[in-house]
Amino acid sequence: MNAVLLIVAIFTGTQDWLNSRQFRIDIQVNQGDPLGSFTEGTIKSLAEPSMICYFGQSAMFMAGTSGPRPFSYQLEFAPVLQKDGTIRLVLHTTTHAQTEIKLLLNNHVIRVPGIRKSSSQLTRVVKPGEKIRARLKTDSPESQTWAEVVVREEPRN
Repeated sequence: MNAVLLIVAIFTGTQDWLNSRQFRIDIQVNQGDPLGSFTEGTIKSLAEPSMICYFGQSAMFMAGTSGPRPFSYQLEFAPVLQKDGTIRLVLHTTTHAQTEIKLLLNNHVIRVPGIRKSSSQLTRVVKPGEKIRARLKTDSPESQTWAEVVVREEPRN
C-alpha cells in the first residue's frame, strides 16, 4: 500500500501573525508490528510529513492508502507553549476504513459496502522534541497503524 498525501492545511487563529510563535511538527505514520523493526521488514513507513503551526492555531494532515482495503486518516494538531517551556499538544485523530455490512434478508445474506469512521482526542504535555505515539488503526496485535509525533518550538525567520 502506498500513502498518498491528500491535504495539509493551516487554519487561522486569533493571534497576531507578527508576534506569534511557531511550532514544527514532525510526523511519522507507520504500519506493521509495533514491537517489530524497519530492518526486519515488520514495520513500514506510510508518510513522514513536517509542518509548521503557529501559536493559537491548528494544523491538519490527511492521507490515505489504496489497495484491497482502502484506509484514510486525518491528524489535527493544536500546540500551546506553556509558561514552563513545555508544550501542551491536543491531537485529534479520525480514521475512515472500508468495511462490509452483512444483512440477512429472507434467508439470503446481502453484503453492503460501508465506511467505518472512528475518532479520538489525545492531550499531552510534552517537552520540546519529546516523541508521542497515537494509534490510528488496529487490524490485529501484529498489524497496526500509528503516528509518532514530535513537536518543538521553531524560530521564526
